[in-house]
Amino acid sequence: MKYLLALALLLPFSALADEKDYVAKSEDGEVFCARVEVATVTGTRKVKKCRTIQEWEKAGYTVSKKSQDAGA
Repeated sequence: MKYLLALALLLPFSALADEKDYVAKSEDGEVFCARVEVATVTGTRKVKKCRTIQEWEKAGYTVSKKSQDAGA
């Protein structure tokens, strides 16, 4: 019973949250970078990660593409 309680305390609350969609930007059209939430001991924080669209999907993220020149 103690182990279950300890496991419940270590499980980040963000793991229980709904999935989020991210917009990834790319300069070269192959690797897309996005700021994603990452669970830490004290909660969550945003970090920049760069991957191909296939790697994003394999990791379980929902990512939309945004080309670098779209804002110009």
